[in-house]
Amino acid sequence: MKILLIGDLHGKKPLIRFKEFDCIVQIGDVCDDRGFRPYYKKWFRNLQKGNSSESVDQLMLKDIDREGIKKLENESLKKGREILKYLASFGKPVIFIPGNWDLSYGKSSVKNPDKDIYNSLKYFYESYLAKNSNLKLVGSIKNIYDCQYKLHEVEGVNFIGYGLTSGTDHFSRVKGKVSKKQFLNLKKMYSTIENILFNLFKKRNKKNLTIYLSHNVPYGILDKIKDKNNVNNGKHMGSQLSKKICLVFKPTLCLAGHMHENPGKTKLGSTLVINPGYGKNAQVLVEIDKNKRKVRKIRFYKP
Repeated sequence: MKILLIGDLHGKKPLIRFKEFDCIVQIGDVCDDRGFRPYYKKWFRNLQKGNSSESVDQLMLKDIDREGIKKLENESLKKGREILKYLASFGKPVIFIPGNWDLSYGKSSVKNPDKDIYNSLKYFYESYLAKNSNLKLVGSIKNIYDCQYKLHEVEGVNFIGYGLTSGTDHFSRVKGKVSKKQFLNLKKMYSTIENILFNLFKKRNKKNLTIYLSHNVPYGILDKIKDKNNVNNGKHMGSQLSKKICLVFKPTLCLAGHMHENPGKTKLGSTLVINPGYGKNAQVLVEIDKNKRKVRKIRFYKP
C-alpha cells in the first residue's frame, strides 16, 4: 500500500509530485491563514514585551468588527475546502485531521485565554474536545475520512487521529503556577482527551497495521523551535500526549506536522515518526507492507 502524506499547506494548493498512491493523508492546516497572520504577529510581539492583556480576538475587533472576522473565517474555510476537494478528486481515500488553523476548535467557557496560564490551558483543553472537523470544511466531500478523534479502517489499515493540537499540551508544566484546585481541574480535562484516544486504540483491529495521525509531532521529536522571533525559540514544543500514545500503543507509524522547520523522519520507541514539513511541495510517499505490518520504503519529495 502506498500512502501519499501531505504536509501543512496554509491555503497553498499542493503540487502532487507522485503519480501512484492508494490513499492520501493530510495532517491539518489546509485553511488560508494570511488574513489572520498580522494579528497573531502583533500578539506575539506583545507577549515578548510582557504584555498579554489582549487576546488575538480583541486585537482583531479593534481593527475589524465581528462581521469582518467572520468574513476572514469564511474565506479561510473556502480555500481549505477547495484544497480538500482537489485531493479528493484523485478518487482515492483522503484521511484528514484538522490543524490549529482549520477553524475546527470546540466551544470553550473561557472568555480571555490570555488572562493567565490556567485560563490559557483550560481554553485549549476545552477547544480540543471538538469531535469533528468544521463541516464547512469537510462536509459532503466524497472520499474524505474525517479522522478527528476517530478510528477508520481504510484498505485494511487502522487510522486514528488527534487533530488541533499545537503545543506541549500537558498539565504538569503548570504545576506550582496555578492553585491546587485549578491543577486538578486541568488534570481532569487532560484525562478526558487522553481517554478518548486510549479507547480508540483499544477498539482497533490488532491484526491490522496501525497509523496514528497527530497534527503536532510528539514531544522531543522533530519539534524544536528555530525562530529567534518566537518566544519559544530553542524549546521543544511537540505534543506530550502524542509521545505517550506512541510509547504505550506502539503504532507502526505516526504521521504528524505543525513544526514547519523540522521535516524528516525518526524513531520514537518502535514507532516511526514522519513530518512532511510545510508548503505545496511538502509531501512524502510511504510504502507499507500491510501483511508484515512494516514500512517498506519512504520517499520525501525534494525539488
